[in-house]
Amino acid sequence: MKLNYCFFGSPRFAEIILQELVRAGHPPLALVCNPDRVAGKHRELTAPTTKQFTLTEKLTFPIFQSERPEEIINELTELKADFFLVAAYARIIPASVFGLPRHGSVGVHPSLLPRHRGSSPIQQAILSGDTETGVTLYALDAKTDHGPTISLRSLSIEPSDDYIALETKLALSAAGLILDSIPQFISGKITPQEQNHGQATMTKKITTAEAYVPPDKVCDALTKTGEAAQVLDRLVRALNPEPGVWTMGTPELVAHKFIDKKRVKILKGFLRNGIFVPRLLQVEGKKPVIVN
Repeated sequence: MKLNYCFFGSPRFAEIILQELVRAGHPPLALVCNPDRVAGKHRELTAPTTKQFTLTEKLTFPIFQSERPEEIINELTELKADFFLVAAYARIIPASVFGLPRHGSVGVHPSLLPRHRGSSPIQQAILSGDTETGVTLYALDAKTDHGPTISLRSLSIEPSDDYIALETKLALSAAGLILDSIPQFISGKITPQEQNHGQATMTKKITTAEAYVPPDKVCDALTKTGEAAQVLDRLVRALNPEPGVWTMGTPELVAHKFIDKKRVKILKGFLRNGIFVPRLLQVEGKKPVIVN
């Protein structure tokens, strides 16, 4: 069954899904993504990764980059899609838009809903010490990650999984779930099931301030076994590359040739015998350095 859909999504999670669907022979009728933004050290105008993939592969479907999806409602109506597929779109889609297709809109969320709704489910799964997560396809409604579930697929979180690794696994799993489940949903063989809203947990975007670890906590993590080391390990795995775990220089970091009192990012590390061992550090204004 050929999927007849419009794809909504901008960042890497969405790009991986889009790649897999295209390679499986299911390109969308159109891509809806964020406008190009100024980004990076050199403040260059940068396209969303889904758009970059589309252009690199010389795919011919149209790309819409409106700030408000209701502004392109006429174009979306003309596509005559069976459904809209929404993955990490990060925009409020009004009912006038998500209700356009005859089968509505399907959200792709990287958690087992209703756990970890919201904007940082992958980070929160690692921060919470979860050993299992997954992906959920659900029918979009007016509330965040609230609609009835179409299908779910779980996967294990390995102790070494960082954000990038887990995001990749979840996106690949989501693409497979879409290919397996959406034809059944379209044909009426799957009936969406209401979520248990009483068990819902909500996540939010994690700020740079929240990624700060006081020096005394870093000291404990680097010198003692226990909770401090486990917490720092989860923070580093969850919050890099964005917003990035940081602290101020400590004697333990100075031992790795970092200057005391300077801001230091802890980019990578691992647990050894219950103690956190920094692997990749970056002092303010300097390049990252491998230290272990």
